[in-house]
Amino acid sequence: MSCILDNVPNRKEPHKMIVIENLKLYDIDDVSEICGCSTRTLRRDMNAGRLEGYYIGRAWYFTDKAIEAYKQKKGVEI
Repeated sequence: MSCILDNVPNRKEPHKMIVIENLKLYDIDDVSEICGCSTRTLRRDMNAGRLEGYYIGRAWYFTDKAIEAYKQKKGVEI
């Protein structure tokens, strides 16, 4: 199963992506690497409504669709 993180260069640790009923969800550390910004920036953008996420258990997770929409808003390319 391929994912957005396959294109992130110099990745040091395995991603923490989870799959629920064919829906890929990435944790905030993964999204930070994908977008090239800090987790603090991501949390600020979530609070401002610029990034949609889901709080599952004790962690925030994000869909491919939410990540792509956020990258387009921010003008981020990978």
